[in-house]
Amino acid sequence: MDEAEYPGVRVSMETMFDGVRTPFKIDISTGDAITPREVRYRFHLMFEERAIEILAYSLETVLAEKLETVISRATTNTRMRDFYDLHILCQLYGGTLTARVLADALCATARRRGTLRLLSEAEDVLRELADDPHMRKLWDTYRARYSYASELTWDIVLSSVRQLCITAGLVVEPPKVSLTPPHRKERER
Repeated sequence: MDEAEYPGVRVSMETMFDGVRTPFKIDISTGDAITPREVRYRFHLMFEERAIEILAYSLETVLAEKLETVISRATTNTRMRDFYDLHILCQLYGGTLTARVLADALCATARRRGTLRLLSEAEDVLRELADDPHMRKLWDTYRARYSYASELTWDIVLSSVRQLCITAGLVVEPPKVSLTPPHRKERER
């Protein structure tokens, strides 16, 4: 699949309905660690009175895969979509997560990818990401390109990533929040 070293296939398709073409991609992967197990999702069809069911990753596994990527790649990660996904999933479903399942899913994913030892560096990675001007620039470019992310600052997104790391038991230190606006700090110098 694109942008990954993991086994799988990306299928690109295009649909046509009522004269409107819609391209889309489906990633099909095999051999991933799904914790605790796959989830059966039921989708109601828009144009028929029936539903289809698919087996998919649990929410904790989706989050674990993205968190592992953020931690293992640190500032070499150019996939800003992972950061957005972590933020929005944390906002939408953070209250429904089971901490133990997220921690288990993260360990299973890291073990499978050979990065288990890197999980202990999560706090350092989060600090490095927060302080890295190149990562901020990548995020600003991403949010300028995609209107759904336009209101989200790098600090807001990283706060969600940190919260997920705390939930998974990787980070115990709360985020350091400055009570002085940035423009006042500059004037005080």
